[in-house]
Amino acid sequence: MSSFNILDDDVTIDENLFIEASAGCGKTFTLEHLALKLIQKGGKFEELVIVTFTKKGAEDLKSRIISRLEEAGVRVSAEEGNITTLHGFALKMLQEEPYALNKLYETLVAGEEEEKLATQFLDSLHRYFPVEEALEILKEKPQPKLEALLKHEKLKDPLSTHLKELAEKKGLYTYDDLIKDLHALTESESVLKRLRARFKVGIIDEFQDTDPKQWEIFKRLFLHENRRLYLVGDPKQSIYAFRKGDVYTYMEAKAALGEKAKRVLKTNYRSDPELIEGLNRLFETKETPSFMHLPRIDTYLDNPPVLAPADAKPMPKLGPWEKLQLISYENNLETLLSYLADIIQNLRKKDPKLTIAILIDYNDLADKVEVAFKAWRIPTVIIQERQEMPSDLKQALELVEAAAKTPTADKALKLALLTPFFNWKAQALDALQDLELKEKIVWEFKHLNAALHKSPVHFFKRLLETKVGEITVRERLLALPEGETWLEALLNENHDSDPVTPDEPPLKEGVQVITMHKAKGLEYDVVIPLGLGMRRKTAKYTEEELAEKMRILYVALTRAKRQLFIPWNRAKPGKGTLSWFEKFLEYKPEGISGFSVIEAEEKTPWTLEIAKVDGLIQPPNSTPQFSVKEVLSFSRLQAREKEDKVIERAPVELSEGELPAGAETGLIFHELMESIPFGLIKSAELPSDLVPFVVGFIKNSVWEGFKEKLSQLLYDTFNLDLGNEGFKLKAVDPEKSFREIEFFHALDADYMNGVIDWFFEHEGKYYLIDWKTNCLPSYDDDTVKKAMEEEGYNRQAAIYREAAEKYLSRFNGAKIAGVFYIFVRGGKVWKAS
Repeated sequence: MSSFNILDDDVTIDENLFIEASAGCGKTFTLEHLALKLIQKGGKFEELVIVTFTKKGAEDLKSRIISRLEEAGVRVSAEEGNITTLHGFALKMLQEEPYALNKLYETLVAGEEEEKLATQFLDSLHRYFPVEEALEILKEKPQPKLEALLKHEKLKDPLSTHLKELAEKKGLYTYDDLIKDLHALTESESVLKRLRARFKVGIIDEFQDTDPKQWEIFKRLFLHENRRLYLVGDPKQSIYAFRKGDVYTYMEAKAALGEKAKRVLKTNYRSDPELIEGLNRLFETKETPSFMHLPRIDTYLDNPPVLAPADAKPMPKLGPWEKLQLISYENNLETLLSYLADIIQNLRKKDPKLTIAILIDYNDLADKVEVAFKAWRIPTVIIQERQEMPSDLKQALELVEAAAKTPTADKALKLALLTPFFNWKAQALDALQDLELKEKIVWEFKHLNAALHKSPVHFFKRLLETKVGEITVRERLLALPEGETWLEALLNENHDSDPVTPDEPPLKEGVQVITMHKAKGLEYDVVIPLGLGMRRKTAKYTEEELAEKMRILYVALTRAKRQLFIPWNRAKPGKGTLSWFEKFLEYKPEGISGFSVIEAEEKTPWTLEIAKVDGLIQPPNSTPQFSVKEVLSFSRLQAREKEDKVIERAPVELSEGELPAGAETGLIFHELMESIPFGLIKSAELPSDLVPFVVGFIKNSVWEGFKEKLSQLLYDTFNLDLGNEGFKLKAVDPEKSFREIEFFHALDADYMNGVIDWFFEHEGKYYLIDWKTNCLPSYDDDTVKKAMEEEGYNRQAAIYREAAEKYLSRFNGAKIAGVFYIFVRGGKVWKAS
């Protein structure tokens, strides 16, 4: 395969090219200059189609190409070009040809929206299929019938038909629809003729992530006379099979373009020359062509050594380690993490600006790293990727969530208990007639509901520890054939992320803890691929999945610029378990001979040593003069002004069961208002829907006896109309609001520190809310007006308004439409004057 340097004067680009670019070898730089040369040779910017796989990648590529063209004096408009994602290009073509397939493409349905449509359809079936009747029937039927029902096997066809009809009616489409429909569109010769007249050159970046239909589309368009096609990628980094990326499509395209088209980028501009040399030796295999097997076609991917730039000089060492350093340990992860923490502490001390990454395979490692590093005061930034959850797990989770939301509903509870999480047989449901047993189970689901209101992470963790019977859900899952897969998926389900585009994570200070999938395309000064040393059960993986693990290993080991530490478990593996690094060593009979190995040992966090001082330092003769300004809260400001003023109030009598008077009630109410999820606020149809959330806050406290009263108070408050503003409080958009926002504000000769309970924007207007739990004799206008005056709330409102408008002046200069005091005990809304 010929070496390719886009800057060579005699480089040939007047033909189809298949360019392989190993990690760090200047792929994006090559694409920038390829676009420039094509235009300098007479091509037009609008005739180029340049696609990649992520929005972030496409935006970055577009920006760099346009900048490169402008530097060369070529003026183009971004709107004229076709530098986008593959899906973006497909959508543009389909919208320009609406009559060819007789379809509209108006609204993208992806992720949660797609699931919601399916859920609505399945929910509607309950009107025709009573659950109680089904459960009675299932008692007499074998377990496989029940499993088929829970997996909705017989519903696939009607569900697919329903979604298709709905999509055509409303102009909905998915990412898969775009590729499928453009593939169908390009079967028309007349359409192909029109498209070929517009586009002369096609360039696909990250081609290893392409699927067969995507390749077929570009083959039809550009493998044609007087058209050119450039495919750029690295099969060694084909790690997105779960997103339909297909390394075999890459191999097919490589064969289709032929030997003449093959080029390779051989120079690594990312890494230190000594690290490059170490990786070349590590990747070299003596008895097989490569460690990257392709089982389906029984061949191996080429993995030729890469070169450092001719003028590159090794960078100084960061410590006493080799630049490719193996670290051995024996099963004890805690010892390894303490050793790594000690290394990182030394690295940060030497150079605080170093970028450091811990690469993990599953998100369950992230918490362990974070806890271990916290003891060393090493900041961590966890960047996790959400893997696709198995569909049967997703369905089971939905049933458990439904039961958690309504734990006293028999139908929901029974369906949840039938899932593999609890693994009840249909016949066993009769046991729920034992009220004591049922109460215990209902209580467990109430705990799940409280966790669900906090976050999905809390819910998953609580679910795994839930015990209905003798063992926990975690233990029960591990006893099932698919249990470990389910457990991994649950542990990975920590943060939402785009399932289509693994865009670059934000740059933040601290050690980044990131999955190896997500790290693809990124680079760090120091890399520790911790996940490669973690042992997993290999029997559950197919040959293809194991082969992809070797490509993930390649991605992980090629992220480092200056220093690579590879943890390696030297203990004998258990039966059927292996780490990906051990799997890699199976291709190297010589093992790790010739590489430096150090042994991890237990380390303890550094302690701060206080220097000994022989004597006291003499202070200066003169004392600096400062102006003194006191920081006041509103209550202190009021207290200062009321020192000689006594306000007499008649005592307020509370009826039995009423919330007690005093600051404690105000504190618990403010805590609840600050923490209650907006989704729960909007979905609650009755005060009782809020009880599980409230219980999660007040369990084992003196407030337990007031759970219904507090739930009623929350429900009533959010269902209040905001004066004459024309909307209820629960209608507020959570994305346009702040709760418990603190501020400092200059006030005459002092500063005031205050907290605004709720600051939000609704339909272009800005509002401030202050919750009041005062016990007043009544809540008629006269009484509330008197309280506003006596407590100085109008003055408080003026200060809060001034502080908020000062904040808004930085953006749009908007004014506050109203400061409202909500006297929650009486459901009274009062607009401050």
